[in-house]
This record gives sequence, C-alpha cells and structure tokens, in this order.
Amino acid sequence: MKVIELTEYDEKWDKFLNKYPHLVFHRPEWKKFIESTFKTELKYLAVEDNNEIELLFPIGIVHSRNFGNRLVSIPFLEYGGFAGNPKNLNLIINLIKEAYPKYDFLQVREGVPEKYLLENNFQKFEEAKRFTLELQKPEVLWEKIDKQKRKAVRKAQEMKVTVSNIGHKEIPKLYELYYNNMKKFGSPPYPKEYFVNYFTYMVDKQLAKPLGAYLDGKLIAALLGFTYKNKVHITISASDEQFLEYRPNDLLHWEFIKWAAENNFKVFDFGIARENTGHFRFKQLWNTEVKPLNNYYLFLNKKERSIINPDDPQYERKKKLFQKLPKFISLRLGKKLREELAI
Repeated sequence: MKVIELTEYDEKWDKFLNKYPHLVFHRPEWKKFIESTFKTELKYLAVEDNNEIELLFPIGIVHSRNFGNRLVSIPFLEYGGFAGNPKNLNLIINLIKEAYPKYDFLQVREGVPEKYLLENNFQKFEEAKRFTLELQKPEVLWEKIDKQKRKAVRKAQEMKVTVSNIGHKEIPKLYELYYNNMKKFGSPPYPKEYFVNYFTYMVDKQLAKPLGAYLDGKLIAALLGFTYKNKVHITISASDEQFLEYRPNDLLHWEFIKWAAENNFKVFDFGIARENTGHFRFKQLWNTEVKPLNNYYLFLNKKERSIINPDDPQYERKKKLFQKLPKFISLRLGKKLREELAI
C-alpha cells in the first residue's frame, strides 16, 4: 500500500470512479479544466493497494503574499475533500505534513463526512450557508416555491423571454455579461479562459450546462452549473441590468430546476450565501433547505485561518476600487486574486 500522484487518466482511475461515490472535481476533466485556466497546481493524491486506487484526495497548492501559502481541497469551488475508502486517509495526511510543513494549513471544503477529518485533527468552522432542493416532479416543485417566484416566472414568459443552452460561439457575449456583473459588484472576475475551458472540458463532456435567457435573440442573462451524478450545482449567474424587469433570472432558475427534475437528477444545489444578504433571501424563496457550509482546517505552520471578512470596511473600499479599475487592469488583477483566494 502506497501513496501515489495521479497525473493522467488511466484504467485504474476509471475503475476507482466506477467503484466509489465521488464529486465532479474527482474527475480528470476537472483537473484539466482548472489547470488550463489558472496557474494553481493541483495534486491528485491517491492511496494504491494491490494496483487499485482505494482513496483519492485532490488538493490545490495556493501561493499568496497577501493571504499566505496554503493547501486547499478544492480551489475554485465551495466543495472539496476525498473520495473512496477513508480507512487509510492518514497515509495521505502524513505525507502532506511531511511534504508541506511550511504551508499555513490544509483547508478541506464541505463535501465529505466530517468524522474522518475530525479524527485526523482537523478543526471545523462554519463559514457560510448552502442551499439545496430535493427534486420531485416539476408540477410538485412549482406549487412549493414562493408565490413571488411563480409570479416572476410567469411575467418573464408573458414578456417573451426564452431559455436555451448557450453555445460555444456565444462565449464572448457571455463573458461580457459576466464581466459587467463582476465590475458592478466590485468582485475580481474570472479570466475569459475559464469560460472557454468550462465549455471544452465540462460542457462538451456533459458534466456542465450553461443556460441563457434571451429577448428577441439577445442574451440578457445566464446561469451556469455543473451536472454530475445525481446533482446539479449552479455556480455562476449573470444578467444585463437593463433587462431585470423582465425577470430573466427567475425564469432561468425555474427552467434549470425543471430540466434537472425531468432528467432524473435528485438534488439541485443553489450554492452558498451569507446571511442577511439579497442572495440568501433569493435562494430561500425556492423552497430550499438551508444547511451550514463547513470548512475543515488542519493547521501546519499556522494556528489560525486567513479569511476575508466582507463586513470589514477595508474590504468595502477594495470593492469600490475594483469598480473603478480599467478593464485590462481588472482582468489581470482578477485572475491573480482568484488564484490567491482559491475561489
């Protein structure tokens, strides 16, 4: 029994994925998607026994002068952790301690039974809330969502907003829509390559779905998600503020939910939000179950987390600064900040 690093998809990796429950980021397509987009190095550490993979634990190596050097499972997603038989998890944990003693900590994001992490000296912190919807027949779901949402969906339909998949050729329009939203909120944007690679490695492999809302053929809103196993997980929402009165976001969410239910998915994951925010209220109105988003820390060279507090006045000043930056600067800084924050 030994710890190895998986670098290329092979029969052993494929056999492991067919044997054990796992999430989309345990797949080789995710590894290619992220490594083709960012400079962040991913290590897919695995326990091999009798020439078979029994445990897979992907981690990202994150470097930052501002936020510290650390290990994250998994960067650029709110979920993380291992898949497979946890009985030999300590083999990988011990290797990490030996190989990365000067890094601040290993952060494992929500996604695996916490029992095995806590047994290996991880500390648990609730850092946000997440929202999930157990899928049923569309007509049953429709009756359970808030009447405000049903009214908004009907309004969008009456105003001739249509919904369909976004194609490769629309990536420039999609990115413009997304970038304008990020600028409005003062958030660092993903690079355009993120969307190109999202289509190449995820959408084309039927591991993701990009839905667009259109008015007279114009893309006015978009909702992107990952579609794997029994779960749909939406991650990016963007809209043209000139058309918000047409309620394209509500229609997009409903059409995505309906599609998921009709295609035998079991869970619709709305992602995360902080309490007392508009996003929190929006996600609640879809009859979702609100759950804690826990992250787990194994402290290595540091004994505390490095986290961003959105309520800090300094954070608000940085958001306003980002809103004013020229596009070419915000794109360059945005990618670097995303890499340093691992979000």
